[in-house]
Amino acid sequence: MECDKIYPTKNGDILFRESFYGTFFKSSPLAVLEAEYEFNRKYTMGDGDGSLALFYRLLDLEPPDQSRGIGWCYDYMQVEWETIWVDFIHRPMMTKSGIPYTDIHYPIPPVSLFYDANIPF
Repeated sequence: MECDKIYPTKNGDILFRESFYGTFFKSSPLAVLEAEYEFNRKYTMGDGDGSLALFYRLLDLEPPDQSRGIGWCYDYMQVEWETIWVDFIHRPMMTKSGIPYTDIHYPIPPVSLFYDANIPF
């Protein structure tokens, strides 16, 4: 996707890219941080499903259809990574045409939400 040449916008929004699906969107850095925090709060407290669809909704984006079954499975996170917190890394990047954006990267990649700790991959 090629994006608008305006960066940042007058209201302070900047260009972001969600790295798993490659979705570009504009938002304020504070709104993205709040969505990431709310995602982890819902996920660790059992109020959310840990899906990428939930993260997209918290960013006020329409989630891709396939994102409902992909995310961070509580069992997988505990067994394979010994954590339940999802880290979000913001990396400054540039499009091929020279437009700066912030890439939202996941050090622990999302997996199928149907992971069973008793059945190895």
